[in-house]
Amino acid sequence: PEFKKMSRNKASTFFGFCDYHDTEVFKPIELVPFQNTPEQHFLLAYRGFCVAYHKVIRKMNTIRNSAKQFPESLLNPVTVNMYRVAQLDMKDDKIEFNNFTDDLRNKNYSCLETFSYTLNHEVNFAVSSCFAISEDMNSKPLQDIHDLNEDVLIPRALVNIFPNERKTVIILSY
Repeated sequence: PEFKKMSRNKASTFFGFCDYHDTEVFKPIELVPFQNTPEQHFLLAYRGFCVAYHKVIRKMNTIRNSAKQFPESLLNPVTVNMYRVAQLDMKDDKIEFNNFTDDLRNKNYSCLETFSYTLNHEVNFAVSSCFAISEDMNSKPLQDIHDLNEDVLIPRALVNIFPNERKTVIILSY
């Protein structure tokens, strides 16, 4: 592949929101200096969740379009399992999205547990995402992230890392 330099803002921009909602919802983290407030933690976690949710939606659309184009692929157990997992991811994410949206509307920024740490040097990247944790640091199972039971909601951990005033802020939320 050929690599090209681009600005940090262009490389880290998420296009999952229209301009109006992107501007209005995220003003407290885009236009206000980072102050480590519960509202800023919440909005960073929300954005990280939305990035991951957007990827799940795109994955489901890809699987559906592929099945339309190649219907015989639905006879393959691996494809069926991929589709089933994507369905459950969509279900879990829809629930989480609705919870986040309700908390945002109600300004309930304390719904997440958050850990914030600042490094004394600046990194040249920003990341915002979420993921499910299956084991603790001692390999003790916390949850079965491969469970296909529809009644099981797999909670996520949310991570944000970004440079701020010649330092690096790391925020983990759940």
